[in-house]
Amino acid sequence: MGIMIGASGMQGWRLEMEDAHIIVDMPSRKDHLFLAVFDGHAGAGAARYAAEHFVKKIEATSEWRAYLDGSCTDVKLLANVSMGMRMCVCMDMGIVHGYEYRHVYGYV
Repeated sequence: MGIMIGASGMQGWRLEMEDAHIIVDMPSRKDHLFLAVFDGHAGAGAARYAAEHFVKKIEATSEWRAYLDGSCTDVKLLANVSMGMRMCVCMDMGIVHGYEYRHVYGYV
């Protein structure tokens, strides 16, 4: 795609790294890049599972198939894609796990 990307992780004080990340071309659209960080609050297994299966789950949705075949009618999605949306970040203040009070997730 003509861009350089790097990723790193830091275990910190935990006994094992609980987070996972992926940087992949979408298999069905090589001109689309998918980047994600999966926070392992439910343990390392949950983050690894999400990293391994997330892209396949996206590509199995009717919305993705509609986007690929040109029949997508989601005006907001189409506007964002056509305008070259670079990043969307969402913060869920309703998720609480121990001392942590927020989760940030998004897509680029």
